[in-house]
Amino acid sequence: MTIATDASQESDPTPQDIAEAYALIKPYLHKTPILTSTSIDSLTPAQGGLSLFFKAEVFQKTGAFKFRGASHAIARLSPSALEKGVVTHSSGNHSAALACAARDRGVKCHVVMVLPLA
Repeated sequence: MTIATDASQESDPTPQDIAEAYALIKPYLHKTPILTSTSIDSLTPAQGGLSLFFKAEVFQKTGAFKFRGASHAIARLSPSALEKGVVTHSSGNHSAALACAARDRGVKCHVVMVLPLA
């Protein structure tokens, strides 16, 4: 899998890219359910009776899908980069996800938070 560093080089991920990414993070994830809603589906007859599916990432570690991306980012780091640790500037789900993913792999993590002045 190739990650572009220049926006002009970006392309959609292939099914193989997705499978490779999933293989890297699968051991660290919670398996989250896919839910349906007959009430919501009943509102779609004009669109041919669509069925909507909801991935319940609220049951993922840290309560958000961002754990998947943070886990993937750490999994792709070189051993020398992992020794240095990771840093994020966030006060939300991303910081919690990165801290959890780093802990799972024994990597140092520093979170910088800027709180608003009252």
